[in-house]
Amino acid sequence: MSDQLAIIVLVVAVPLNWMVTIMLWRLHLQFPSYRLLRERGIVATGVSIIVTVFALVFLNNDTIPPPFDLAWTKVITRATILVFSVVPALYWLYLYRRPPL
Repeated sequence: MSDQLAIIVLVVAVPLNWMVTIMLWRLHLQFPSYRLLRERGIVATGVSIIVTVFALVFLNNDTIPPPFDLAWTKVITRATILVFSVVPALYWLYLYRRPPL
């Protein structure tokens, strides 16, 4: 069952998330004054990267022998979580601290 879920994530979730991300960035380029589109594009990009990384980790874990050993898998997943927990927080702090427009 977990193998099937990993394949569904890789075949359905990854392309779907990247398609939405590309669509949001195209809309943002068409309508740059709609700042919400930029924000949604940033969020969609982050979600797409997370889904892609974890789909590849799932694929790695289901492959025998796995291309990356357990130590590298831990490093990749933990680094991804670290980046995606720190970067948005720093971005919001930047927005909060900068002078109003």
